[in-house]
Amino acid sequence: MFKLIAFTLLFWSVNSVASIDSSCQVALGKSICANINFLEPISRKNDAKFEISFVEKSSGKLVQLDKAPQIKLWMVMENGHGHGSAEVKVKQLDKKYLVENVWFLMLGQWSLKISGEYKGSSFSGEPWLCVRKEVKNSALGKCK
Repeated sequence: MFKLIAFTLLFWSVNSVASIDSSCQVALGKSICANINFLEPISRKNDAKFEISFVEKSSGKLVQLDKAPQIKLWMVMENGHGHGSAEVKVKQLDKKYLVENVWFLMLGQWSLKISGEYKGSSFSGEPWLCVRKEVKNSALGKCK
C-alpha cells in the first residue's frame, strides 16, 4: 500500500510540474516572462542559436503566444548610438521557439529586443546581453 501511495504522489508531482516552468529569467511586461537558453556559445564567430520560451507570471505555466515573437539584436554603443545585426529566424517548436542567424558583429553590450502578443495583449522587453572576447565570459546581463 505504501509503495502505491508513494508511486501515485511521485507520478502526480512529475506530471503536474511538466507543464510548469516557474522560473522568470526576463520579465516582459506585466504578465509574461521569457526564458532564454543558448544552444551555441555567445560569440562573434558563430551563430549563437538559442531557444526562447514564454511563461505566464501568475501561473508559472509555459504558454503559446498568439503568433511568433519578434526578436531583433541591437548593439548598444557608449556614444548613445546603436545598430542592429542580421535579421534572426524564429521557428516554432511546440511551446518554444528556436532563434537562428544570431550574429553578434562586435564585442560589447547588446540587447535582445523582444515583442509579442499573448491572449490579445502586447508585451515587449529588452534584456541585456554582454559579448566578450573570451566566450566563457559572454552571458545575459550587463557588461561590467
